[in-house]
Amino acid sequence: MNADDCRITYRPEFHVMRHFGQFVEPGAHRMGLGGVWAGNAVAFRNPSGSTVVVMHNPLAEARPVTLSSGAAAWRAELQSMSFNTFVLP
Repeated sequence: MNADDCRITYRPEFHVMRHFGQFVEPGAHRMGLGGVWAGNAVAFRNPSGSTVVVMHNPLAEARPVTLSSGAAAWRAELQSMSFNTFVLP
């Protein structure tokens, strides 16, 4: 909060934490990841059975990504300098 004018300023960290707080359920367990994006992603298995993947694209250009689990696969494009949340069944 800015003490001079009593306005709240939302910093980037607030928005990043919102990706986790909005979709990762209490009691979720962190999952291991593999592949090229594993260093820029984290995944959780929710008690409800869904899987949440939060990914960061630190690059200056958009990049395609494929998320797969077993026989299922999902494709998306990560915009440059973005955080992305995927909720998979």
